[in-house]
Amino acid sequence: MANVNRICCIVLIAGFAFVKGENVVTSECLVCICEAATGCNFTKDCNLNSNACGPFRITKPYWAGAGSPTLLDESPQSVSAFTHCTNLYCSIKTVQMFMTKHERDCNGDGIINCDDFAAIHQLGWKDCEKKLPDDFVSPYQKCRSMLLKKMNWVVLNIVRG
Repeated sequence: MANVNRICCIVLIAGFAFVKGENVVTSECLVCICEAATGCNFTKDCNLNSNACGPFRITKPYWAGAGSPTLLDESPQSVSAFTHCTNLYCSIKTVQMFMTKHERDCNGDGIINCDDFAAIHQLGWKDCEKKLPDDFVSPYQKCRSMLLKKMNWVVLNIVRG
């Protein structure tokens, strides 16, 4: 399960990396997608032969579908642009951009939320209504449950003053 340092790192980067109000996916949701994808393994290296790279296991078609974000002023056509964009910061940017372009209600509950984003991330936006694999669902649900408990504890302590 994600440790506090990894959670804080993702929340901080996600919070500072994007303008408030423009983020489709919350920081908490990003943490749980990352946890389900790789256990938030920040050392998942990427090379030109890798199918899925970085802490979110991003593929080259996913990256392209997000608009091919890059670091600094690197050209998206650069041979290394994709692999450079699999670090934590650029991976978060890629997930945010992909979800902005492809958000949809995958489970048919009438709202678009983290469950939908997790399905889109893992299955693709065209197939997101299909069943998620257990090896993704289990860590995702544990993470969501843990964060919900922590958020309820924080709110309760704020209310109590």
